Amino acid sequence: MVCDSRAPTLSVPALTGLRQDSLLTTITTATPSYPFPVAEPHPTTMSLCEELRKQQQYQHIGWSHHARRWVCHRWCLVLLLVFLALAAALVLFFCWPRLPLVAMASTADTFGLDAPDWGPPQSPFYHTTWQLNLTLDNRPNFIPLHLRQVDLVLNMLNYNSDLTIIPFASTSLSDLTLVAKQDFNAVFAVNYTAVSSNLTDPTFAQFYNACGPHMVNNPPALNVSLDITFHFWHFIWLPTLTVHPPDDTGLICPSN
Repeated sequence: MVCDSRAPTLSVPALTGLRQDSLLTTITTATPSYPFPVAEPHPTTMSLCEELRKQQQYQHIGWSHHARRWVCHRWCLVLLLVFLALAAALVLFFCWPRLPLVAMASTADTFGLDAPDWGPPQSPFYHTTWQLNLTLDNRPNFIPLHLRQVDLVLNMLNYNSDLTIIPFASTSLSDLTLVAKQDFNAVFAVNYTAVSSNLTDPTFAQFYNACGPHMVNNPPALNVSLDITFHFWHFIWLPTLTVHPPDDTGLICPSN
């Protein structure tokens, strides 16, 4: 038996069919490519409404968060201002200086060795030096009271017709620190010159009748008042206080 070793050959129509099948498979499996970009589909009315609703929700959430932060900051600021106001009120309540209680003695004392000078009869006057005890009580204040200066003015009160106030002596006390109840001796230089040559001057008549050399026992009291002006450290206001002798009995002159 003789075998033919030549390979089988295909006819032309068969080759043509194979090429067409291969080309068809390539066209079918290849991804189509377009020369221009494909336009995306337009959103529908429902999707636009949904987007607007979401944006409004986001805006509402953001505004609510901002509003809460603003309200919180405002309340913190209000509480801080209230706290500062209360602290300032407490500091002012305890540290604001108040006028001390002042009392004057009912009798003036002599100061020095010089005798009172009444002047000549044709031009009388009254020159002398008094020492008057004053008590300053710092109970109205919670802290020690520092005074730069205290001005004292003694006035004569004349009740003949209308009330007339005649200042006749003055002095000052400097650098005082009041801790509690303290006594001070104020030295006054009394200088009064009569406006007439006799006792028709009511002020000089009071001095002569109460303090004259003829009055040794039980002299009448002088109708006087004491004006006190306080100079506080670091304050520009000058409060003034007026005091009178105890029980409004008047001031007794020093014994002659």
